[in-house]
Amino acid sequence: MDGARTYREVLGLPEEAVVAVNSIFLNGRKISGLAQHRFYDVILLHGTLLVNSDLQVLSSTLLHPKDEVTNFSREVSGYLSEAMVEEALVAGFREVFRINFDIETLSPYESRLAMELLSIKYATEKWNLRTDEELTAEGMSSMPVIESLGAHDAMDK
Repeated sequence: MDGARTYREVLGLPEEAVVAVNSIFLNGRKISGLAQHRFYDVILLHGTLLVNSDLQVLSSTLLHPKDEVTNFSREVSGYLSEAMVEEALVAGFREVFRINFDIETLSPYESRLAMELLSIKYATEKWNLRTDEELTAEGMSSMPVIESLGAHDAMDK
């Protein structure tokens, strides 16, 4: 089964939804953006699915939106709970990738690393208020890195 068909079936997307390589559009407006990184035998997939977002706040904070956005719930069926969306996504990934999930909480080590990354990177003005030009000029090498974490250490935890 192809991924686009699964998105439609599992999430209840209407046939007119456009499933692009890294985005999903409904009625010409974006509801999802995805990206991935492959590293050896690991795939990191991350993205956003606008479900019940405050669109006024979102539009006032986006500096240079490339697409008009909307909520999935607004375009399809009304309010959707976080649990409903999680269930649909897990079912879709199970079907497409033929995998099972072990739902767990973060270990104390992972929680510490997340908090450290938040404080030195993701909560900084430099990270959150940079422009596309600054990103291109700086590249990822100028972003803070957690010195205590090597690639192999992360895989073992």
